[in-house]
Amino acid sequence: MVSDSRDITSAIQSDEADAIHTPRDLWRVGTSDCGVYAQGHGLVLREKGASGESLSLIGENGVSQWRTDVPRLASDILPITGAVPADDAVVIQWLEQGGLGMIHGAFALSDGQKLWESQPIVGGSTRLPSGLTALDWNADGIDDVLGFHFGLYVLDGATGQLLFRTSSPLEPYFMVTPTQADNDAQEELLLHAGFYPRRVIDDDFESVLWSGDDDRPFPYRSIVTCPTGAAAVGSSYLHPATLVMTDLSSGQDTSIVVLSGGLSYSNEGAALADGASLQQLTSTYAHPDLLGSATAGVVVGEADGWLYFLDACTLELQHAVLMPGAVGAMAFVRLANGGAELAVSTSDGYLYGLRQFALIAPNNVLDIDPQGDPSQDIDVLLGTTRAAASWSPVTGADKYEVALIRDATNEFVDGGDWREVTSTEAHFSPLALSPDTLYRFAVRASGPAGDSPIATSDGFVVVIDDRYVAGGGCTCSPADGNHPSISYLIFAAILWTRIGRARRT
Repeated sequence: MVSDSRDITSAIQSDEADAIHTPRDLWRVGTSDCGVYAQGHGLVLREKGASGESLSLIGENGVSQWRTDVPRLASDILPITGAVPADDAVVIQWLEQGGLGMIHGAFALSDGQKLWESQPIVGGSTRLPSGLTALDWNADGIDDVLGFHFGLYVLDGATGQLLFRTSSPLEPYFMVTPTQADNDAQEELLLHAGFYPRRVIDDDFESVLWSGDDDRPFPYRSIVTCPTGAAAVGSSYLHPATLVMTDLSSGQDTSIVVLSGGLSYSNEGAALADGASLQQLTSTYAHPDLLGSATAGVVVGEADGWLYFLDACTLELQHAVLMPGAVGAMAFVRLANGGAELAVSTSDGYLYGLRQFALIAPNNVLDIDPQGDPSQDIDVLLGTTRAAASWSPVTGADKYEVALIRDATNEFVDGGDWREVTSTEAHFSPLALSPDTLYRFAVRASGPAGDSPIATSDGFVVVIDDRYVAGGGCTCSPADGNHPSISYLIFAAILWTRIGRARRT
């Protein structure tokens, strides 16, 4: 599920997506900028319309199940279990009209009927809504609602009544995450993602077990389980490129690395001495088996476009990928074949999918003259009946699959299937290519260990052998019979730049 700046929420299926084929749109809702998935029910959306704000449930088939008006735009959406007999609910939070309080309301996931509305949670002199968390605070089998607004509070999930409020005011904002920080049966609370030092609160919700450095730890942290116990991994604003792993039982920082330019450094001084730029890291995203090594891993992005994969328990850098823009939000996606991929948004406005492969992608995929030098890339192909490509060999590969693609439609040419070759060069003939059309080759390696990602050439434009259309519209022939006019070459370059950007997924 993806929400964008146009207030469009889309459901996409990426199982068959690759470097050629974009993810398939399942459905879209054009009035929503926020959605939360409720297990077994569908997607709960907040919607904005001319007549006011509403909350809706979209089934997994994209069909609206219900829609209900809400007083104001929801600042958070939290599914909870067992709020009414045999039913689950969704709790939303909104700002009090004309006041400083936070109001919460619960709506049945079965039909959207309002179950309860809380009294305003009032704190200090500002309105800073924080994210909500579900936990069974009073052990009645129903999720209760845990939030933070100038202190912790708990609302009864069945009635909306206030069950607990911190006895003395605290800072205005924290994200609250339940965790196990000691050896007793009750969960403690990690307060993070605020302007103030992160800390762990004991299970009485009052006592501070430890408090960290005042390093403005605003990005969200991930909790990981390591052989030594639970730990939190994240960065801060005062040390933007520094990633820290903190033991949740003691508050000690057990591992620290500085990430920049796709590399890992032991401290900021070492990074600066190497000429590194200290860019802001994103929030971290944890996975129990990130790189297939049966150990926990974390992913974190950087403002300069680098995406880092690290061992969560040592912060040892395992892999880094340079993305086309500053890295934004990410999500792990389950695939139909049982595998997983990482969906990453970047500042260029595109969503990218990353998967693990056994082999690296072929490098230097070139469009070549079928009768020319296989090491020379071409941008214009004279003739419509044949085409060829070459690429660098891939270690571990014993064969390659090659396809010729019509760029504008991403359709396979000549039969619509991959061709298998054992060399690093492929010739396609006979063909019936269309003049003035951009084509490109796609290549993937294969071996006993598995396949590689798809690599593509930069493309070539087809022209008819004995004449060329110049930019001014006249029909011209090249003086030597081999090269198109300069005006046509310029057209080809412009065409590739425009279409090449559009095909990013």
